[in-house]
Amino acid sequence: MSSIVYLKNKSNGKVYAYSNYKTWDSSKGKYVYRRKCIGHLDPETGYIVENRERKTRDGSSVRSIGANTVLSRLSEETGLSESLQIVFPDVWKQILSCAFFLLSERRSLSSITRWKKSHELPYAGDIDSNELNFLLNRISDEDVEAFLRIWRKKVSDEDVVYATTSSISSYDYLHSYYDPVIASSTVDIGICAGAGSNLPISYEMRMNTVTSESEMDRIRDDHRWLGAKNILFMLRRGVFESSNFTDALTGVHNCTLRLPNDHPLSSGVIRDIQNELLDYHNYDTTHWDPQFSKSVKKLLNGKRVNIHVFYNADIAEKDTGMLLTFLDKCMNELISGTPVRGHERFYERYFITKTLDDGSLEVEFNSEAIMDDTNKTGFLILASNHLSDSGLALSYNTHAKDAEMFMRNLWNDEDHTGLKLYLQHNMNSMIFIRFVSMILYFSISRTLKEYNLTNEYSVESVMSELNSIMSVETPLRKSPLITDLTTEQKRILTLFGMTNVFGSDEL
Repeated sequence: MSSIVYLKNKSNGKVYAYSNYKTWDSSKGKYVYRRKCIGHLDPETGYIVENRERKTRDGSSVRSIGANTVLSRLSEETGLSESLQIVFPDVWKQILSCAFFLLSERRSLSSITRWKKSHELPYAGDIDSNELNFLLNRISDEDVEAFLRIWRKKVSDEDVVYATTSSISSYDYLHSYYDPVIASSTVDIGICAGAGSNLPISYEMRMNTVTSESEMDRIRDDHRWLGAKNILFMLRRGVFESSNFTDALTGVHNCTLRLPNDHPLSSGVIRDIQNELLDYHNYDTTHWDPQFSKSVKKLLNGKRVNIHVFYNADIAEKDTGMLLTFLDKCMNELISGTPVRGHERFYERYFITKTLDDGSLEVEFNSEAIMDDTNKTGFLILASNHLSDSGLALSYNTHAKDAEMFMRNLWNDEDHTGLKLYLQHNMNSMIFIRFVSMILYFSISRTLKEYNLTNEYSVESVMSELNSIMSVETPLRKSPLITDLTTEQKRILTLFGMTNVFGSDEL
């Protein structure tokens, strides 16, 4: 961990506070200690007065304050702020500020410099590229581990869900067709979250996906420090092959798998229940997306396994369109004689090719294969050896899917160069900041779920409303003006127990 060093300036008598932190020096090939001035000591209170940017009163200024106000309160209530302060006493506000920004914008972190000029954040000073690089260097693996152990005490769930995610999704919800070229650089991450609260508790960098029961043994042993009663595995990304997924479902671990729609077990279940699935009695509107759902039980090696089938017509239409668009692209590649590496399996399955006498290539769509696969779009198949409740299985899957979406775009040109993400240390620090932001994301999501408002609001829409609450400062007024709150903004503030924080009346 870092420490704070106090040094007295003999010329003015002020006592200045310096962050004494450990950082990686690539030129020396080792960790070194450095200092950065973070403020001066108030002689009356004994508190550190942070360095902050100078303010001018030459004209009016407008700043967004809603998101910062709500997220700061949420950080305090969950214990997130306290956990960060203990481990990062000198930069916890910078970490929270970056987390607030990523939750609001989902853009490259480098974009925070300009964004902060019009948005209030916990850290009062500037956050430019130098400050960001200092912050990434400041966060060490030891500090992250210390934070996770402290944060674990704030999340009371006895059971935890371990989900595998990747920074670049190769498919989105219910979508199994993808272009492997865009997934050339991925960061695989395992995330533990409370089974009841859905709050992220810890994470680990993974060299590969979970492909065996022995790997789940390793994960269980490495996470004993969580003190969890049960670790429930939610594996979405098709990490188990046809040859060993049965081992996962019939083994000793509590495991839920997202099966590929073209898997033999999935195809058989879809064929068996497709007609009765679309009965209106099976139409479920209680979850995030209204859809048809039905559960059946199958015997695998003598063990009863729950197969939960979900069908969403809107997703089916979307995925069919995406597949057909992608296949048009593949057709053009074949006709033009410019095949793309990684597309071979698509060429083989969806196209019939023939070399003519003149040496040219005749290409036709394999209509039968296309029809077979489009008939499977819109389905989500979850197999579980411990969850008979389809709603709970869907909840765990959705949580894992949202976590994966949140880790997208770790690799982007702006941050890669400006923040030196090609250095593993900096990338690890970036993932930690994303994890902190993810805690806040699921804190908001949990509140929406508690009030049964997931069909009306998303975390993104909540953040958009909060960021529209503005503070206006003018030279003629000592106190700032707050823009009139809309009905939606008042309602959202009420959800978080902040009805009168901006002078709004209770609804």
